[in-house]
Amino acid sequence: MSLNARIIIAVLFTVLAASFIATTAVLYYEFKDHDWFTIAAFYSHLFIFFPTFGILALFAFYLPTTALLDLYMTKGLRHGGASIALVTVILMGLSFGISSMLVTGTPAVWWLKPETLAADKGNPDRCKAPRCLRLPVMESLTDVRNVSKQRLGLSPFVRHCETEDQRLMETPPDLLQKRHCFVTKTKLTAQECCQAQRTFSDDLSQIYAEEGSVHSLSGQVHAALLPLKVFFLLMVLTIGILLAVWRRTIDKHYKAYTGRIERGLLVGAAAMLVWPIANHGFLQSSILLYGKAGEGFYATISPIMSFLFAAWALLLVLFFFRQHARDVEAAGKIGGGIASAFAIMKYNEIIDFGTRFFGSGADPFELLLMAVLIVIAFAALYVGLPVDQNKSRQNFRDKRKKAAGERP
Repeated sequence: MSLNARIIIAVLFTVLAASFIATTAVLYYEFKDHDWFTIAAFYSHLFIFFPTFGILALFAFYLPTTALLDLYMTKGLRHGGASIALVTVILMGLSFGISSMLVTGTPAVWWLKPETLAADKGNPDRCKAPRCLRLPVMESLTDVRNVSKQRLGLSPFVRHCETEDQRLMETPPDLLQKRHCFVTKTKLTAQECCQAQRTFSDDLSQIYAEEGSVHSLSGQVHAALLPLKVFFLLMVLTIGILLAVWRRTIDKHYKAYTGRIERGLLVGAAAMLVWPIANHGFLQSSILLYGKAGEGFYATISPIMSFLFAAWALLLVLFFFRQHARDVEAAGKIGGGIASAFAIMKYNEIIDFGTRFFGSGADPFELLLMAVLIVIAFAALYVGLPVDQNKSRQNFRDKRKKAAGERP
């Protein structure tokens, strides 16, 4: 592969990795004295996934992405350079457009300064449960985390705020049952809890709209770097599709790298599947505070992105298994089909699992296990390189020496 392609992808991926780390680092710097880990776990799809599994995915996709770029730049594809430039421009445009829509609507808790959150005393001011229309913002957020750590998933606490026309249908018994409502820490019916959630969302929006001085540094950095995260998600989806399209061509031109590319695809696919799990875990936790107000553009686009990543991962698995014997290929396809069917049938259970172990319920011990899995995945990328890969590197060095007039 050409040195230019390696350098371009290395610089791009370094910028993306730095942006992943920066968002979490700024959150820690600003909220370190205000229970920053509770916020990081609640919003784990941002503050935990990207600096861990996101960076793992960058390492895993480095070689496949370099191969694609080199293929378009140096292997004589018709309009190859123009095509890759056009795809990049389209992805950048979509990234900025989607990002601008994601930072609208009801603000996230950490978009407010920690001092502003600390000064919030609920509604009415300085009220005590059960006399509150809503509790202080951080107290409600902490309550979600505490309950999430004690059980597998929070789906039983999700209340449906819109009902059928009562002139035509009877009130469902579920709506009349009193359950724990996190914004008041009391047991309320569905409609009572939905009203408390509307108060929570309205108050949070009102505080955020008061003046710019209440806006946190973390929120500003997030808004500035969000296009890079969206670009990353769109980029890996595009890479998977292009790898499937050019599979035979990649085999032809990069035979010495085939083993590494396959390994990177599988590790990268596994890493990226954590994002939709953590993301839906966040949505489950978020709706317990925001209620209907939390079902904005982000909640609308999330199921679409989850479906795309599921189909994308299955595509990459088929890409890998098509390189091997028929029985292995058949086993891979059957396994991918079973996994897809399981994900559809156990959708709610998977979300509950994500909320408990990758979302608001995550604790340091589980994050330590996650770190161990990431280290194992890194080892799978680089331990036991095939002999032909080492030969390819030696041949590359010999060619450079020969071009410089040195003896190989």
